[in-house]
Amino acid sequence: MKGMKTMSDARIVEAVLSGDTSEYEVLVARYLGVVRSVCYSYEFNSVAREDLIQDSFSDAYMKLNALRDGSRFGPWLTQITRNNCKSWVRKQQYRRAV
Repeated sequence: MKGMKTMSDARIVEAVLSGDTSEYEVLVARYLGVVRSVCYSYEFNSVAREDLIQDSFSDAYMKLNALRDGSRFGPWLTQITRNNCKSWVRKQQYRRAV
Protein backbone atom coordinates (compact mmCIF):
# COMPACT_ATOMS: atom_id res chain seq x y z
CA MET A 1 0.00 0.00 0.00
CA LYS A 2 2.95 2.37 0.43
CA GLY A 3 3.06 3.40 -3.22
CA MET A 4 -0.71 3.56 -3.48
CA LYS A 5 -1.00 6.81 -1.52
CA THR A 6 0.54 8.66 -4.43
CA MET A 7 -1.35 6.72 -7.09
CA SER A 8 -4.27 8.23 -8.91
CA ASP A 9 -7.82 7.32 -8.02
CA ALA A 10 -8.17 5.54 -11.36
CA ARG A 11 -5.22 3.24 -10.65
CA ILE A 12 -6.46 2.48 -7.13
CA VAL A 13 -9.94 1.70 -8.49
CA GLU A 14 -8.33 -0.64 -11.04
CA ALA A 15 -6.39 -2.37 -8.26
CA VAL A 16 -9.51 -2.84 -6.16
CA LEU A 17 -11.48 -4.19 -9.11
CA SER A 18 -8.59 -6.53 -9.91
CA GLY A 19 -8.91 -8.11 -6.49
CA ASP A 20 -6.66 -6.02 -4.26
CA THR A 21 -9.59 -4.92 -2.13
CA SER A 22 -7.40 -3.78 0.75
CA GLU A 23 -6.44 -0.74 -1.34
CA TYR A 24 -9.95 0.63 -0.95
CA GLU A 25 -8.83 1.97 2.42
CA VAL A 26 -6.61 4.46 0.54
CA LEU A 27 -9.70 5.89 -1.12
CA VAL A 28 -11.53 5.94 2.21
CA ALA A 29 -8.68 7.87 3.84
CA ARG A 30 -8.45 10.21 0.85
CA TYR A 31 -12.16 11.08 0.78
CA LEU A 32 -13.27 10.75 4.40
CA GLY A 33 -13.14 14.50 4.92
CA VAL A 34 -15.24 15.20 1.85
CA VAL A 35 -17.88 12.63 2.76
CA ARG A 36 -17.97 13.86 6.35
CA SER A 37 -18.42 17.47 5.14
CA VAL A 38 -21.34 16.53 2.92
CA CYS A 39 -23.01 14.73 5.82
CA TYR A 40 -22.36 17.66 8.16
CA SER A 41 -24.06 19.98 5.69
CA TYR A 42 -27.31 18.11 6.31
CA GLU A 43 -27.02 18.72 10.08
CA PHE A 44 -27.68 15.16 11.20
CA ASN A 45 -27.06 13.99 14.71
CA SER A 46 -23.68 12.35 15.20
CA VAL A 47 -25.00 8.78 15.12
CA ALA A 48 -26.91 9.28 11.87
CA ARG A 49 -23.94 11.12 10.37
CA GLU A 50 -21.53 8.28 11.14
CA ASP A 51 -24.01 5.75 9.75
CA LEU A 52 -24.36 7.75 6.54
CA ILE A 53 -20.60 8.05 6.18
CA GLN A 54 -20.24 4.29 6.54
CA ASP A 55 -23.16 3.63 4.19
CA SER A 56 -21.72 5.94 1.53
CA PHE A 57 -18.35 4.20 1.45
CA SER A 58 -20.02 0.80 1.56
CA ASP A 59 -22.39 1.68 -1.30
CA ALA A 60 -19.51 3.01 -3.39
CA TYR A 61 -17.52 -0.16 -2.80
CA MET A 62 -20.44 -2.37 -3.77
CA LYS A 63 -21.09 -0.34 -6.94
CA LEU A 64 -17.45 0.27 -7.87
CA ASN A 65 -17.67 -1.87 -11.00
CA ALA A 66 -20.34 0.54 -12.32
CA LEU A 67 -17.91 3.48 -12.22
CA ARG A 68 -16.86 4.03 -15.83
CA ASP A 69 -13.98 6.42 -15.17
CA GLY A 70 -11.95 5.72 -12.05
CA SER A 71 -10.53 9.23 -12.12
CA ARG A 72 -14.05 10.46 -11.30
CA PHE A 73 -14.22 8.49 -8.05
CA GLY A 74 -14.34 11.61 -5.84
CA PRO A 75 -17.31 13.31 -7.51
CA TRP A 76 -19.06 9.96 -7.88
CA LEU A 77 -18.65 9.20 -4.17
CA THR A 78 -19.82 12.69 -3.29
CA GLN A 79 -23.01 12.16 -5.29
CA ILE A 80 -23.62 8.79 -3.61
CA THR A 81 -23.23 10.54 -0.26
CA ARG A 82 -25.67 13.31 -1.21
CA ASN A 83 -28.19 10.75 -2.41
CA ASN A 84 -27.88 8.79 0.83
CA CYS A 85 -28.38 11.97 2.87
CA LYS A 86 -31.41 13.04 0.86
CA SER A 87 -32.90 9.58 1.20
CA TRP A 88 -32.36 9.68 4.97
CA VAL A 89 -34.11 13.07 5.16
CA ARG A 90 -37.08 11.72 3.17
CA LYS A 91 -37.36 8.70 5.46
CA GLN A 92 -37.30 10.92 8.54
CA GLN A 93 -39.99 13.20 7.10
CA TYR A 94 -42.13 10.16 6.31
CA ARG A 95 -41.69 8.77 9.85
CA ARG A 96 -42.71 12.10 11.35
CA ALA A 97 -45.79 12.22 9.11
CA VAL A 98 -46.86 8.72 10.10
